[in-house]
Amino acid sequence: MQLAKAFGAEVTAVCSGRNVELIRSLGADHVVDYTREDVTLGESRFDLIMDIAGTHPLRQLPARDDRGATYVMVGSVVDRFLRPILYGKVLTLVTRERVTSFVAKRNAEDLADLAERIDAGQIVPVIDRTYPMAEVPDAVRYLEAGHVAGKLVLTV
Repeated sequence: MQLAKAFGAEVTAVCSGRNVELIRSLGADHVVDYTREDVTLGESRFDLIMDIAGTHPLRQLPARDDRGATYVMVGSVVDRFLRPILYGKVLTLVTRERVTSFVAKRNAEDLADLAERIDAGQIVPVIDRTYPMAEVPDAVRYLEAGHVAGKLVLTV
């Protein structure tokens, strides 16, 4: 979301109520609390939908722009990740909508740009919790619970 804002996008973020203020503080133009409102039922139109959690079935995606839209699944568990990719290939063939997945590729130039943006305060790393290596099982349980706001850090 922060990178999208840094590149000039208008961002609508969807999160639970406990994260609304955090998301606003990071620059979202619009914030939808999914515990109070179903973004898939709203009138808003989107050019790009990035599903970080991979929790919505494709048939329940929010309204897209008439020109078509791109749906990108960034993360999910394997069984929720493969179905949308396969279904998305068919959807892409018969509509103007595009479904794809995202896999980061390391690139020194992009990492340098990211570091500059962090140093300039344009992007703020969000760390939910820090765990020592001895508590990795606890960290994994917390991650699997699905309510991490930001990243978990393991200290050596």
